[in-house]
Amino acid sequence: MRKKLICASMVIALILSLLLPMSALAAEEKVSPVVAAKSAVVRVYAGIDGEYWEGSAFGVGEIGATPQYFVTNAHCVMDDAGQQLADEVYILLDDNAVTYSFNKNDIVEEKQDFSKMVRCDVVNSRTISLYPDVAVLKAEKPIEGRTTLPIRKSVDGILEATSVHALGFPGELDLLTVSKHGANLLADIEDVSVNSGNITKITNAEAYENTKVIIHTAQIAHGNSGGPLIDDTGTVIGINTYGLNIDTQRYISVAIDYASEILDEHHISYTGPDSKTTMPLKTIILAAIIAVIVVVAAILILSFRKSGKEYVAAQEEKETKELRLQGVSGYFAGRRFPIDGQITIGRAPSNNIVFPTTTEGVSSNHCVIVKNGDQLYIKDANSSYGTYINGEKRIPPNQLITLKVGDKVSLGSERESFMITRKGGKI
Repeated sequence: MRKKLICASMVIALILSLLLPMSALAAEEKVSPVVAAKSAVVRVYAGIDGEYWEGSAFGVGEIGATPQYFVTNAHCVMDDAGQQLADEVYILLDDNAVTYSFNKNDIVEEKQDFSKMVRCDVVNSRTISLYPDVAVLKAEKPIEGRTTLPIRKSVDGILEATSVHALGFPGELDLLTVSKHGANLLADIEDVSVNSGNITKITNAEAYENTKVIIHTAQIAHGNSGGPLIDDTGTVIGINTYGLNIDTQRYISVAIDYASEILDEHHISYTGPDSKTTMPLKTIILAAIIAVIVVVAAILILSFRKSGKEYVAAQEEKETKELRLQGVSGYFAGRRFPIDGQITIGRAPSNNIVFPTTTEGVSSNHCVIVKNGDQLYIKDANSSYGTYINGEKRIPPNQLITLKVGDKVSLGSERESFMITRKGGKI
């Protein structure tokens, strides 16, 4: 009888190992692919002889990886005539990279903090031109806190009336930060705008030297240039480029075909749309670990009498009900918060644990701690500064990572840290 019970437990564990990855993926997909795509968009800051301008770009590469290559418009890194390449090209890391101050004469002074930028090279600098208006950038180092997007090889086969979404950093949003004290050039993930519409036509535009373009109704404003045009799955099909006719609300994005050609020519790997559904390796490992735990637990439980099983179950239930999030450094040092269901953490007032707006290293919506039964998870909510466990490498965004009692969670750095404890601060 005991052997039959053990075999039954192993079968249940196998079924769980198949179902758990699906549930983990489902949890990750609670954020729509369109909103999740914001984490791949960056702000480009380029200039010639000290005169600067801005644009947008998006990361390409392996899905889930920290990107070092980015796609944008050629005109984001060239002068208006398309004759001269910018001698400086940067990606801004946050809202404080470029600031403006006003003096008594209302003259704007522009200040740059280059420590909050990453310099880039233009990969296709030898062949770049205003038509088809595509550039590929290589950052000096991977941009932490940003992700990559899958891209189509070609727009062939895409139908008219398909829903599309234009992402980027329109300059109009910068005006929202203006005060009597000054303004910031917005560059955080939270500042990425999303405008939606439909494709009206895919054609070769004679006015743009027969460049293949997507005409659509998703609004593109100054500053959006170089940002991705994506479909409902979060796959890039175009690069936001021109406003065609504001009165009729028609806008133009250059077809993704040209970007994929440049990436192929320079042997830069990127991910196609079919790769998005690949099960993450961490999820597979998690499922395997849980399956092993279930099997071992089943064998151990069978060795106890019924009263012993009831005692163990009661103790486990009591311990999980008494979990606490205890502040060990920073603003909430010494404070304890019960963990029951879900706790959101960040600077935004909508969070359960709200940091002051001036707290360095903490994003508006930084991370979420989730208690599901007797299991505890943490998910980074695409924060700009990252979430760390036990001081190790930052966890990937939008993925459920398991936590246990005694683990230390740090926001941005160890200046703002919490520890998972039981009631009374016990570990």
